[in-house]
Formats: sequence, structure tokens, C-alpha cells
Amino acid sequence: MEKRNCLWCDDKYYETASYFHIDGFCSEECYSAFKEINVELPLKVNRRQSKICEVCGSTHYTKYPFCSGECSIKYCDEHGIWYQRVKLKLPPRYCKKFNLDLKERVRTFFNNKCVMCGASEIENGKTLSVHHVNYDKKAGCNGNKLSFVPLCKSCHSKVHSNRDYWKKYFEDIIENEYNSKCYYTKEEYRELKEQECSS
Repeated sequence: MEKRNCLWCDDKYYETASYFHIDGFCSEECYSAFKEINVELPLKVNRRQSKICEVCGSTHYTKYPFCSGECSIKYCDEHGIWYQRVKLKLPPRYCKKFNLDLKERVRTFFNNKCVMCGASEIENGKTLSVHHVNYDKKAGCNGNKLSFVPLCKSCHSKVHSNRDYWKKYFEDIIENEYNSKCYYTKEEYRELKEQECSS
């Protein structure tokens, strides 16, 4: 079965196995995000109607709930990464080391299966999400340890509440079942691919 790249998140998905059937998108969230990106930027000034900034309380004339770049950071922190990417076209605030290559090395290390339920990518309908175990999106750039697990969409939706529990849960799995490793190094991954090609 052939994989396709989602037009929004660029993750690979199996078109026929996807629960969402808009051509080119792996999920309804990605399709909605793609539609939302058509918001015209830069911001237009509406001279007829003023608004109160939801962060600092000052009067402004933009169509957004905040008045300035400084307030937008606070607002986006409260409303999640989707607001930055979809509404403002800001780059995601992940460490640059958290790239497609690293995500693929994590998935391959765990045999392309969800760590929680064991679902494969075909069962998931799209490429497995790579979850930050310590919830630190800047890990690797700020000196903190890189720690990841692959999760299916169902399991990934469960782990963003009760974070202390899930952090310990995944850390125990990585330490006890995978000898404190959670991804292949670039060298290990290259050797693995070379072995697959030669066999």
C-alpha cells in the first residue's frame, strides 16, 4: 500500500486506510488548518471597529484578539501551536533537531509501532506521531535530553493531560525495555538501511 505526504503536516499516511477522505490530507485537523491558512496577512486595519486586547487590555484595530507581537506570544502560548502555524504563519517552536530524519529514526527504532497499544502505521491510517516524553519542544537545543516515543493518533490524544503520569510511564518503558534508548543514531540508521538493501 502506497504512502502519501499530507499537504499540511507533511507526515506520510496510507490513503485507503485513512479515516479522513479529503484527497491530500491525513486528518480533518490538517484539512481544517490548510483551509484556515488562507487568512490574509499582513493584518488589515479595521478603522470602524476597535477591539480590546485579550492579553493587555489596550484598544486595537486588528482582527486578532491581541494588539501586538508581544501580546501574540502570550496568546499563542495559551491557545497552542496551531494558532501560530495556521493564523500567523509563524514557524513551529520546536528545536531544529526535531526534524523528519529524527522522527523517522524514532519510529524505526520502535519498529513503526505505537508504544502504548502496538498499532502499526497501517492501522493508524497515517505516520505515527513522535511524542516528546518530557513535553519539552526545545529539547536538544536547550541542553535537555531528547526523549521520544511513537504514538498512534488515539493514544497521542490521551497523553496531554496528567503529564507527570505519562512522563514517568514512558521514561520507565524507555529505561527498562529499551535500555534507555529511544532512537537510532544517524550512523546506526544508515547501517540498518544498508543491511536492508543488501539482503
